[in-house]
Amino acid sequence: MMRRMVGAVDGRERLWRRRLLAWEEESVREFFVLLLNIVLQDIVEDIWRWRLDPLHGYSVQGAYCFLTTSGELADRS
Repeated sequence: MMRRMVGAVDGRERLWRRRLLAWEEESVREFFVLLLNIVLQDIVEDIWRWRLDPLHGYSVQGAYCFLTTSGELADRS
């Protein structure tokens, strides 16, 4: 298995299983720049929230409705 190092962030190199394409390397760099401002805290609750329906959360029906309509969630009565 061949690995290639790409993009040093905080002095650490990242290993990849295959050679990345130019646009992938740029995406990786952009991703790591976004992560630089993330601060993890032990005292803060970490939760996932489905942005399309934060009240009820994720559902296959909600995702299907979003994908097959104009992008608005249908009323789930």
